Amino acid sequence: MRVDENRGTSTPGVCGEPASYTPAYNTATRYELSYFRDAANGTVEQIPLAAYTGQTGDGVRDNGDHDTDLRWVSPGGQPSYDQPVVVPASSGSFEVDLSQDIPNMVIDPATGERTLLLEVTTISGASENGFQFWAGPAAYTATVPSAANERNLYTLNNPGSHDPAGVTIEAIGILPLNSNTDNVSIVPLATIGPEFAGQSITVTHFDMDAGSKPPVVFYMDSLAFTPDGSTDGVNENATDFAVSYGGEVDPTGRCFDGGASYNGECNNRWVSPVYTITLPSEQTCDYSNPTPETCTPFYGGQLFARMKMGNHDTHTWYVLPPERPSLDPTLGCSAFPIGIPLPVRSVLSPDDPSSAVNSWPDYFEYPLTDPMYDLFVDHQPNVPLADAQPGYLFKVFNGTAPSDFVYLAWNRCTTGLTGLTDSLAWPGTSRDYTPLPGSCPDYGSPLVAGYVEPGDPTDREMNQGDWVAHSTSAINTSDGRMTMREHVDLGRVLRLPVWQETVGSGSNAAVQIHRFGLFRLVGFNLPESWLMVEFLGWDDSCGQIASDVPMTGLSLSGPAGAETNQDVTMTAVISPNSATIPITYTWEATDIAPFTVVGAGVDGRLLNWSQPGPKTITVTAAQNQTILTATHTLTVTSPSAPQITLVPPCSNSGALVNLSVLGFNWPAGEAVDLFWDGQLVQQVTPGSDGAFMLYWMRAFLGLGDYEVLAQSGSYGATAVFSVPCTPQAPLSATIEGPPSGLVNTTYTFTAAVSPTTTILPLTYTWTIEGAAPITHTGGLSDTLQLSWTAVGQKAILLTVQNPYGLVETRLLFHVTAKASFLPLITR
Repeated sequence: MRVDENRGTSTPGVCGEPASYTPAYNTATRYELSYFRDAANGTVEQIPLAAYTGQTGDGVRDNGDHDTDLRWVSPGGQPSYDQPVVVPASSGSFEVDLSQDIPNMVIDPATGERTLLLEVTTISGASENGFQFWAGPAAYTATVPSAANERNLYTLNNPGSHDPAGVTIEAIGILPLNSNTDNVSIVPLATIGPEFAGQSITVTHFDMDAGSKPPVVFYMDSLAFTPDGSTDGVNENATDFAVSYGGEVDPTGRCFDGGASYNGECNNRWVSPVYTITLPSEQTCDYSNPTPETCTPFYGGQLFARMKMGNHDTHTWYVLPPERPSLDPTLGCSAFPIGIPLPVRSVLSPDDPSSAVNSWPDYFEYPLTDPMYDLFVDHQPNVPLADAQPGYLFKVFNGTAPSDFVYLAWNRCTTGLTGLTDSLAWPGTSRDYTPLPGSCPDYGSPLVAGYVEPGDPTDREMNQGDWVAHSTSAINTSDGRMTMREHVDLGRVLRLPVWQETVGSGSNAAVQIHRFGLFRLVGFNLPESWLMVEFLGWDDSCGQIASDVPMTGLSLSGPAGAETNQDVTMTAVISPNSATIPITYTWEATDIAPFTVVGAGVDGRLLNWSQPGPKTITVTAAQNQTILTATHTLTVTSPSAPQITLVPPCSNSGALVNLSVLGFNWPAGEAVDLFWDGQLVQQVTPGSDGAFMLYWMRAFLGLGDYEVLAQSGSYGATAVFSVPCTPQAPLSATIEGPPSGLVNTTYTFTAAVSPTTTILPLTYTWTIEGAAPITHTGGLSDTLQLSWTAVGQKAILLTVQNPYGLVETRLLFHVTAKASFLPLITR
């Protein structure tokens, strides 16, 4: 589509507006369509597809009769049913069949994207020639008007009528614009993928004048932003991310007229220094000292600029994103604790009573003004989530049915109400491993808020195929409701696990992550236990495998032993980790009926045996015509005797002691009395897993040993707490270092040991896959530099000991290949 603001005179070099529309004064614009092809010799070549030169009516080349102003046309392609004339291309056709017109097209190895290149060149003329582009199938020519305003009305009156089928249109670096208003305007600048989280983008603009006025505010459509009338144009209390420039006199010398306007100062000039927008990221978040820049989840989105434009101002924006980083599809990322069911279907229209399950609600608890169904123009009713497109709405009920949503607990010890409310609050707690008071018997001390997979305390990266515990709580407090209302008001994009499989019940229930989806919370009615969410797309940026690669290997891992009635985590892993999904798994185990599931490259199962003895587990993975099998054996024994453990077992100071008593293997439901030095402290009841935890505080303890006794109707167990606890063995060790990196690159890892009273010297033994152990002797910390020559997941195991005890810890490091990019081609 072309829009001409007809300008020009018969005098060369003189610009003006003619008394009447004169086609010869239009700007001649050349449009050239091409693509990049993999050549037989291994090089990349640019292949032209079509060309067209916009109308000037100069009487030499044409008479201005193509009628392209304010009309959608495809030169050389099929005309729309209401086009008055056919628009011929100079060569080829701008109607491209992606299935046959672009053989051997280059595919981006990092994203799988294919790209058509449209180059636009001004040849002559003085008109302010605007142009726009539309992507869609040729079938539109029979039903959708070509006239621009009529097409707008058609799209609004026929929700869901336009489907670009995944095609996006974006400028490459340079974006010329013409403003026809002196009001505040919003300019879409670039689509930014999630792989750019934490990186900086530079932006500038050229020839911004004619009354344009700062500030210019940059924000992402996927992150909450609310403007206001303040100096910087940002409502800080209702904004998660925005970057503002020029609200007052700029100290760096940009061409701002005292913060009032651009006028002549920026005429015919690029704004310099450039604007810098550093995108947020939660990958390096310090949850004990959070900042918006380092703790805000970023799932990609569109970068916008907001500012007051000048009327009739023609100017240009320039965006320079950083070099695209390598995207690790196995990386664990943040999420929010609402599990969306895969079988759910999109909500019906208000006049469709065919189903009560996904009917449009009569009443929203929030927002206070019910959302209008007809305003969601991209929505299509009664479509399964697996086939959803951005803009589809889903009403999901809280419950245990296959089409119900569930509240999630990031670990077995955060199932309570406070944990759910906190993890729902922005920016979430799924990756928060800051130590909290107390401990968790499910994965050991200390207690944390972040994700820990049930049955696998070493798994703290939430990936496709992992299990997530149900929360035993619901949102029934004012704080919880305020959190949910804030998400609605600010239109936040939430990354939610989508589940299909579930195991267990009650406090032992868990769901398996099928995929991650991006959703906006449109509204809710908590007394009726439902949420209305808008689907924005699938998130393949982390925790997701999305490629077309055959599987070549299958491994099955699990413990060598277990006790009766104990949940055992068995994990099947496909290699390579980029293998195409879905994969069908058939599980067979001694004394357990076979079952089949469809999942991703990792499939974890909780198995349980009521009878002791040797057990054999066999899993068969099928991907198209490829079938692989793996086997694992373990021995199930009768339960061990009940016991208690003290964390910590001693203290070097009796002034104030924080003590956790952990119980294991106790009869479920049988009350246990706990005594401190012969005095009853409290009675606890073990859960279905036979475990309990009691948190104590003691003050002013003298030197000596203190007996802790646990006594039920059937069993008794004792432990001793000592003051002081020297000589001191190491109690815990951590490894600090990057979670991922490139091959043939050296990285530094630092070990730290606690407590500070640990007896020195300490012996550090580093065990790295494929290499001999490395041993150091030293104090409370140690460092090691490592590099790898092959990609994949590498385990770093550390053992720290002195004559009085030892501790172990490990770190998983993801080694990725160096990124490769297409060569720059110039004409």
